[in-house]
Amino acid sequence: MVKIVIDAGNGLMSLSENDEEWNCNDMVVRAAIEKLKTYSDVEVLRVDDPFGKTAVSLKERARRANEWNADVYVSIH
Repeated sequence: MVKIVIDAGNGLMSLSENDEEWNCNDMVVRAAIEKLKTYSDVEVLRVDDPFGKTAVSLKERARRANEWNADVYVSIH
């Protein structure tokens, strides 16, 4: 089993002028998760706020990934 952690970079709360970056990153993350779910030997955990409303600290994201014993961490920017 391969465990993959993924996030869409910065949440909307951390962007001051434009949410275009997060929206694009979120679309990529959602598409990647859907594709990865088609594999029987892959588990995926998203560690950012999937709605982009709350900024999840890097420390918290790393803690979740480590606690879950992730094999790979992908952050889309």
